[in-house]
Amino acid sequence: MALICYHASHEQFAPSHLLKLVQQAEQAGFAAIHSSDHFHPWSAGSWADGLLTTAGQRAETQEKITAFKENGGAGKPVYVQFAFSYARSREEAVAGAWHQWRSNMIPADAMGGLYKPEHFDAAG
Repeated sequence: MALICYHASHEQFAPSHLLKLVQQAEQAGFAAIHSSDHFHPWSAGSWADGLLTTAGQRAETQEKITAFKENGGAGKPVYVQFAFSYARSREEAVAGAWHQWRSNMIPADAMGGLYKPEHFDAAG
């Protein structure tokens, strides 16, 4: 069964504002809140209670899940997030997705040199 969650994006809002948004989401009927973290699933090992990862190409996603299970995550729950953008038109949805997730397209080896917001803007 799918669980529709509100995404609490720490990268996007100050904690005080984010708390207000989460409370509004709860009042609007959301039964769960998804909060971003940045741990690599394979480094979480035995202390992690489960794995929450993002969906990508099928083989890549399966590789993450397998690495988690083989490194202390066997028998623990696995959840895969499918992100999508919704708007009144396809063009608005694509623009919204690009605005929110464009930095996800920056290669990992290039991310280490980006330490200011303007660096991310220039790269993405």
